[in-house]
Order: sequence, then structure tokens, then C-alpha cells
Amino acid sequence: KNSAEGNTVFVCNERKGSEEQMDTHLQWQLNLLTHIENVQNEVTSRMDLIEREVDVLESWLDFTGELEPPDPLARLPQLKRRIKQLLIDMGKVQQIATLCSV
Repeated sequence: KNSAEGNTVFVCNERKGSEEQMDTHLQWQLNLLTHIENVQNEVTSRMDLIEREVDVLESWLDFTGELEPPDPLARLPQLKRRIKQLLIDMGKVQQIATLCSV
């Protein structure tokens, strides 16, 4: 009887440990998905900002293609930095997607 009772306790403990591992794994997956969603939202936000900046620059062009305001290109370095950061972020999202698909 004692050995059977001991085995039962061992099996219960083993199941409990397995459930804890499963819970930990599910929590890890949930955290990863939350992080991916946050990164995607940040990338989308940056893309929207860049689109608005490009719209402003395009609105400054007249029908001849000449820029109307005196110094519209002053915003260009900032736009370039934003595009560069967006490309870096999109690369990270692609890496995450590649790693998660394996």
C-alpha cells in the first residue's frame, strides 16, 4: 500500500509540475503576442506619421512640381530619420515573425 500511495503522490506532483510548465509556456506565448502587437501598433503609428509628413510635402508642390513654401525641405531630415527607424522596426517585426513561425 505504501508504495502505491507514494506512486500516486509522485504522479500527482508530476502532473502539477507539467501543468505549471504549461501555464508558464502559455504565459510566455501571451507575453510574446502582446509584445508583437505593441510593436505592430508602433510601426503602424510611425507609418501613419510618415504618411502625414509626405502628404504635407506633396501639398506644398504646385502644378508645375515646384515647391511653394520657402523652405519645405527643412523637414526632410526628420522624415528620413523616421523612415529609417520604421525600416529598422519592420525588420524586427519580420525577425519576430520568422522566429515564431518555426
